[in-house]
Amino acid sequence: ASDWSSDVCSSDLCLRLFLRASLDGWPLPLELSKVLNDKFIAPLVEELRQLSALPAFTQVPLMEGERELVFGLHAAILFYCMRREIYAAFASAASDQVIDLHVRAFLDSAESMLQSLHRSAGGAPLAATIA
Repeated sequence: ASDWSSDVCSSDLCLRLFLRASLDGWPLPLELSKVLNDKFIAPLVEELRQLSALPAFTQVPLMEGERELVFGLHAAILFYCMRREIYAAFASAASDQVIDLHVRAFLDSAESMLQSLHRSAGGAPLAATIA
């Protein structure tokens, strides 16, 4: 976690520029979101599915709910970085421990959440697959 947090949280300027670009309609945030999906979200969901004995992407493509579940982890860590680097408020100096806390909370619930999504496949909006 520490390598990832130091890369993402290394500069308030980086976070500010990314947010400003997004607010101003520049394409960079959308392009980076695709990279985030391809390099982080999909591989993590694929690994979690394998550990949970759920179908591979070849059988059931990535579901909206699976992506949202992982985005929740991403959002928790990113907002912690924003609190620390941009707001300079209410952010523990123990970055590694905070990130480990979020990752453990995610992992503790991920398997049951994925299984629930796969049980409701076809009937619930979050079970819709992403083409």
